[in-house]
Amino acid sequence: MAEDIGLSRSELLAIEDDVDFVGTVIDDIWAMPWPDERGSDEYVAFFKSLPPEKRVIWATWRLQGEVSNGGFGQYFTNLEDDCYIDEALAGFTTLGASAHRTMFEQVIKYRDEHAEEIAKAKDWNEYAKIMGFVPLNQALDNISFRFIKKNAELYAIRRKYILDHIDVFVSRP
Repeated sequence: MAEDIGLSRSELLAIEDDVDFVGTVIDDIWAMPWPDERGSDEYVAFFKSLPPEKRVIWATWRLQGEVSNGGFGQYFTNLEDDCYIDEALAGFTTLGASAHRTMFEQVIKYRDEHAEEIAKAKDWNEYAKIMGFVPLNQALDNISFRFIKKNAELYAIRRKYILDHIDVFVSRP
């Protein structure tokens, strides 16, 4: 008997916790055949080929995950060559997560204002003096902490969005 592939509606709907619910959807997207080289033309094309609803979830989750793990500076070093910055901004708008979008815009503005210094940074230590967790929080009123503090809200918003577009995210009853 062939193994069922993809998410089941009944299995997904049985998940009560928002983090687990969204995480299950993320795991399903993650399991797709992504090209190996992040940021490559093939990688970007693959991401752009996903349904818009999946791009919303994926791009905002990638940002949230990197910020939670090491702050906004980590997001830019790990994902800058990827295709998520504009998609994350649009995703926050689509989700109605305006506070998240505003915070991300503030960080982008800060990064742009310090672009010359960042370009001159010779290594991670020099970069971290500008875009690290502590300097960003000092410059932008604890922005990483404020963003992370809203994680539960963002998971709940994503859950509602997934439920509103469930047919895009499940392939089986």
